[in-house]
Amino acid sequence: MTQPHLLGNHDECEALTRDALGNQAYGDAFRTGAAVSIDDAVAYALGDQRADKPPTKSAVSVLTRRETEVANLVAPRGPRSWPGLP
Repeated sequence: MTQPHLLGNHDECEALTRDALGNQAYGDAFRTGAAVSIDDAVAYALGDQRADKPPTKSAVSVLTRRETEVANLVAPRGPRSWPGLP
């Protein structure tokens, strides 16, 4: 839920993200995120792994193979690593 006082920031972040990913990838990622339950979102944010569900991978990779390699080199490791990255 977007708070009215944050709407300007939300719109700016959405536009920047759409520009970076493209409309198709943004829409796919948005739908994937919208399908996540509140409990799973909280567990992910806290770095917990829910025992009743296996981790899922994104259906669409927005990174090239080289971009994925670079992301793996610079991304933090551990429970808060980005999903979909090996």
